[in-house]
Amino acid sequence: MQRNGQLDTEKKNVAIIVPTLNKGGAERVAANMSLEFAKHYNVFLIVHDGKDITYPYAGRLIDLRLPPAKGLLRKTITLFRRVQRTKKIKKLNHIQFTISHLPMCNYVNIFSRYKDKVITYVHTMETPSRKNKIRGWLVSVLSDIVVCVSECARQNMIRNFGISESNIKTIYNFCDISVKPHQKDIKKEKIEVVNMGRFVKEKGQWHLIRAMKKVQEEYPSAHLTIYGDGELRGTFEKLTAKLKLENVISMPGYVQNPYHQIAEADIYANPAETEGLPMALIEAGNCGVAIISTDCDAGCREILAPSTPVDWKTSEVELAEFGILVPVNNDFDYERVTLSEAEDKLADGIKQLIKDEILLENYAKKAIERANQFRPEHIMNVWEELLR
Repeated sequence: MQRNGQLDTEKKNVAIIVPTLNKGGAERVAANMSLEFAKHYNVFLIVHDGKDITYPYAGRLIDLRLPPAKGLLRKTITLFRRVQRTKKIKKLNHIQFTISHLPMCNYVNIFSRYKDKVITYVHTMETPSRKNKIRGWLVSVLSDIVVCVSECARQNMIRNFGISESNIKTIYNFCDISVKPHQKDIKKEKIEVVNMGRFVKEKGQWHLIRAMKKVQEEYPSAHLTIYGDGELRGTFEKLTAKLKLENVISMPGYVQNPYHQIAEADIYANPAETEGLPMALIEAGNCGVAIISTDCDAGCREILAPSTPVDWKTSEVELAEFGILVPVNNDFDYERVTLSEAEDKLADGIKQLIKDEILLENYAKKAIERANQFRPEHIMNVWEELLR
């Protein structure tokens, strides 16, 4: 969905750098950003590898054709070439602001500075390891501004990475999905629980698989669909078989636009170990689905319980303002069949939604209300102030 043509000389030139437009949460955020920014700015979307694009975008696509390399020497050469080409693009197109997503793109952005204002993005809760501290310090010092996707992530960067409060800002990702919510009927033949995300350890889907064992024992009609794919697919399939849940859990793989399927579900469950700002919660809210989520180190609390302190952590099933929060799981035991205490509470939260139809309907409505606060027209006001 490339948009070319004459540039509007009255608009500012903004570049967005992202590795690819092929799956991935940060990539989806960058693509959505291009769609909205193109209404206000001349957008140049710079990708390291433009193959297999799955997300719609707007602006002028510039493919560096420099995919990830293997080995230290080749990685260094690739980084140098990306920086060289990006700097040339900035100079040629008179770029005034450059926004980069993900660590490698942040490096390219800061080292290719020409006359542009450099804005780097933090999408996750960075752990304060020695390597991350050096990287975080370097990026923050060489950026004009660091943008975090959640206040929790911002406070983490200030507290653990020594970044000045004046140099870092929280701007929530916007969500612009138009899906008509379905009328929920918990008395129907099948109760549908859904999850969406990559099959990686951060997303924690194995906790949800185990929790469904307890849910299904009390509610045999309960069914779980996990949209996505990744390195842990085989592990999840083995655990599902071990728990004898093959007829209870479906994993249809990556679906480009699963929102109509999500809108038909009853409950969206997020079992993540860690997140940045979980867009899937906001997207599920747009679909009118009641939400239950772990209270992990991320923006989950900011979405579901915005009036509470961002660093508060629940130890019980918390009926928050816009959804249910449960304790986070902090283990990576993929094979265990018995439930941990946190998984037990996740199952209890799901069962509470199934049991209480009024609670389910209320949270479905509250999810829509909260998702509307992340509409582009609200978030773009913050960006327009920053890009003055």
